[in-house]
Amino acid sequence: MRVPYFKTLSQDDLLDPLAVGWSGVNSEHVPLTGTPVDMQPTAYIRTKWKNQQPGRITRVRLKAMHNGETLAFHLQWAVPSKVSQTRKPGSFPDAAAIAFGTDGGSSFHTMGASGSPLNIWHWRADAINNGRQVTAAGIGTTEAYADRDVKASARQAGNGWQVVIARNFESRNHDLKMGDRIKFAVAIWDGNSEERGGLKAYSPSPLTINISDEQV
Repeated sequence: MRVPYFKTLSQDDLLDPLAVGWSGVNSEHVPLTGTPVDMQPTAYIRTKWKNQQPGRITRVRLKAMHNGETLAFHLQWAVPSKVSQTRKPGSFPDAAAIAFGTDGGSSFHTMGASGSPLNIWHWRADAINNGRQVTAAGIGTTEAYADRDVKASARQAGNGWQVVIARNFESRNHDLKMGDRIKFAVAIWDGNSEERGGLKAYSPSPLTINISDEQV
């Protein structure tokens, strides 16, 4: 996926899912599949989901652009049931994430590995216009950073979501630069299906972005 460079766009422009700038960016439909239940880290989850399969969201429409300082991803998907916006007893929020292999690796199905962690930009519908940055070096090892580097903004779109997740190129956790080619994966959680943690839909084949250094 080539990420076009729009120098004149502000970070606020990038973060608005309905901004005019996004209409001129090509998108891709990324197929998703559910994570294997037998790989979940707790016996409770493996037993509870023994006869179920996570991954209710089967595809996401994805595009990206940057302004030379901030990289932004625009995700759009439909949910199979009513949008889950806030956490209620027995329910979970919809969520989305972009995961990067920090060393060029692609161990996304195992949430990274020892010595090969993932850098993850994460959004949840119960914090609708906030993002967070986390790391993972294997299933069940996710840890959140204390920084506020990842930004997010979301709008309900019919029976689904339009979400932008963004971060400046420079971060103490995982720097980016123009000209980079980076492997990444996408994950979507359907809250009304009780998906949470490792129970989600994700892109099983690694994707690649090319952060263009040529202005549009």
